[in-house]
Amino acid sequence: MTQIATERKVVIPVPEVLQSLKDRHSVLVASFKTKQEEVTKLEQDIGSIVAVYNAYYFLKKVWEQKDPGKNGVVYFLTDAFGLAIITKEMVPQEHWEDKSVRERLRDIPPWCEKCPNCHERLPVIMTYEQTEDSPSGDEWTKTWKIYCPKCYRITQAREPKTCDHRF
Repeated sequence: MTQIATERKVVIPVPEVLQSLKDRHSVLVASFKTKQEEVTKLEQDIGSIVAVYNAYYFLKKVWEQKDPGKNGVVYFLTDAFGLAIITKEMVPQEHWEDKSVRERLRDIPPWCEKCPNCHERLPVIMTYEQTEDSPSGDEWTKTWKIYCPKCYRITQAREPKTCDHRF
């Protein structure tokens, strides 16, 4: 057995000390990995909650957009065909009679689907934005997703679409 003697005649069993340190290190590394996984999961959950919040928050702002999607993503309710609609519920009542708003309002029910996780029936929300703006041509991207405020899951409802012109 390898030992170290100190000035006061205390003997330190080196192999046992090394093994004890290795064991403690292994426990801490395993705990750290678990904590990292928990932090990663929490970060994902926070990101999902923020995305769901933004989708519903910006639905109520889209009617104000003069050039939707030109300067960042916008969120729309959609009809059964996946086309953007603005309903009265999204616009403050004092603006219902504004001609520019009234022309864009649709009195049709939004496209709804069930959340595959909690089965809550929810509107499909379309995101729309200009993803390329260049002299050689523009590119516009649409996505259709279910943003569940109950379980915070975001589910694709239809394949994304990219086109070279506005909708």
